Amino acid sequence: MEKKKILIVEDERIVAEDIKTKLEYVGYAVAGIASSGEDSLKKTEKLKPDLVLMDIVLEGKMDGLDAAAQILSRFNIPVVYLTAYSDKRTLKKAKVTEPFGFITKPFESQDLFTATEMALYRHRLRNMLKESEERYRALFDRSLFYIYLHDLNGKFIDANEATLKALGYKRNEILPLNFTSLIDQSQLPKALKSLEEITRTGRQKKPDEYKLRRKDGNTIWVETEGSLIYKDGKPFAVQGIARDITEKKMAEDALRESEEKFRTLAEKSPNMIFINKIGKIVYANIQCEEVMGYKREEFYSPDFDFFRLIAPDFLEKTKSFYSQHIKGKEVRPYEYALMTKSGKRIESLITTRLINYEGDKAILGIITDITERKKAETALGKSREQLRNLAAHLQSIREEERAFIAREIHDELGQNLTALKMDLSWLDKKFPKEQSLLLKKTKAMSQLIDSTIQVVQRLSAELRPGLLDDLGLLAAMEWQAEEFQKRTGIACELSVSSQEINLDQERSTAIFRIFQETLTNITRHASAKKVRVNLAKKGPKLELTIKDNGKGISRQKISDPKSLGLIGIKERVHFLGGEIEIKGIRDKGTTVTVSIPLPQTGEIS
Repeated sequence: MEKKKILIVEDERIVAEDIKTKLEYVGYAVAGIASSGEDSLKKTEKLKPDLVLMDIVLEGKMDGLDAAAQILSRFNIPVVYLTAYSDKRTLKKAKVTEPFGFITKPFESQDLFTATEMALYRHRLRNMLKESEERYRALFDRSLFYIYLHDLNGKFIDANEATLKALGYKRNEILPLNFTSLIDQSQLPKALKSLEEITRTGRQKKPDEYKLRRKDGNTIWVETEGSLIYKDGKPFAVQGIARDITEKKMAEDALRESEEKFRTLAEKSPNMIFINKIGKIVYANIQCEEVMGYKREEFYSPDFDFFRLIAPDFLEKTKSFYSQHIKGKEVRPYEYALMTKSGKRIESLITTRLINYEGDKAILGIITDITERKKAETALGKSREQLRNLAAHLQSIREEERAFIAREIHDELGQNLTALKMDLSWLDKKFPKEQSLLLKKTKAMSQLIDSTIQVVQRLSAELRPGLLDDLGLLAAMEWQAEEFQKRTGIACELSVSSQEINLDQERSTAIFRIFQETLTNITRHASAKKVRVNLAKKGPKLELTIKDNGKGISRQKISDPKSLGLIGIKERVHFLGGEIEIKGIRDKGTTVTVSIPLPQTGEIS
């Protein structure tokens, strides 16, 4: 083990040698001997001894006290004073330099050994204490936590940089303040109670949350915990460690505000609103109570089964949707039925959303009672069906009347005009040739009768084409296409997948009238130059496609309630259980596609 090195500072050489002998005797190594204060500083710096034995009274400008003070401050080496004086004045002056021991001359080897060992031990403890304090200070100053000290009355003793920065004070500004002066007044009783607990038990049982006022008037929230600091065995101060929880409190406030808004909105909502967590209802608004007949305590009971509320015919569907939701899949609003506590059935529309509730997945549901709407829809559906049946009946009557009028015009008026023409021809033959004026008149009258007969035939055909009844749908459509082309100058091309179509009168009439009305719309609105018509069988349906190359119908016109022609076409198609699609492309034309189911006895061969 390496021997401790001692530097002797003694201006009397004989005494110095004696001390050296005694030190070596008890096991120390003497690093050197200095005879003055100035010399002791030089040799201390050069030799770096473990301890200096310093005579208080030295010759020269620097005495032992001054030399010892510099050795301790510059080199942190312990000094033990050697003195032949023990008066109070000298000792008092020596104490100011914080010596590690005194040895009064004359002394024995054992006295020297004891004083040296004690000095080395005290110096080692002092260094350890200093290192500990430096570590504490480094932790204190550099910690991101707010660390502070205040006395037992709450007055600040110290605060680290994080605390000063958080509160906006400088160190000299915060030290005169009392900790309680920064706390929101509403929390002051809690703070005083915690301080009393710390001074009584030594520490807090659990941290406190405080709202602190900064120097600039703004506030922050901190979570702090205090413990008692002792000095000389007695309570000295309270050390507090705090962390900023402002964002946490803001989040809590925002969450609380959001929950309050949700509950306010939910409680005032006319809809039933609930939260279902793992099959259990954890929230139900007042509307749920009033409509379903259960109290909230019943809803929230662990034994309450949510699915008992679902009507049996919707139970499997609801369970399936619930399972999809819990797996994170989107579920669109859907209609189902609920059963109240009294057994009443309520038709409902439910909108659901997957949410997080207290750390678990849950379903937020909004239920709208649509019982009255469903009744209204049923009534409206019946009314519409009645209107359609009435329209179909009127259409049938109209067709019968058209057929009757067409026959009467064709048969009665046509026959009369023919008879009139025959009589006029007889008169023409009876007039002498020299009656040129009369002959000319009868000829004009005959031409007028011919023109009138053509008009009668046209009107009769337009009211009810005889071809439709006599030769069928295809012949009637071919005639109509030719008439359309002659009358409008618009090319009309008709193609049929078969030359024989066997349809009942009702369907034949409907297809023909749809074709006729579509051609009328093209004449009035399309500004087309060409029309293509195709009639074909596609599976169990008959499909009629009419396409023009005009300006194209707009979406607004397709759904315009004033477009009576289109409404008539749609109603005819709907009555036959068919489908209609109308598409328009600007400046490229319009396509009307009608598909109606064929009767079991009808076919296209």
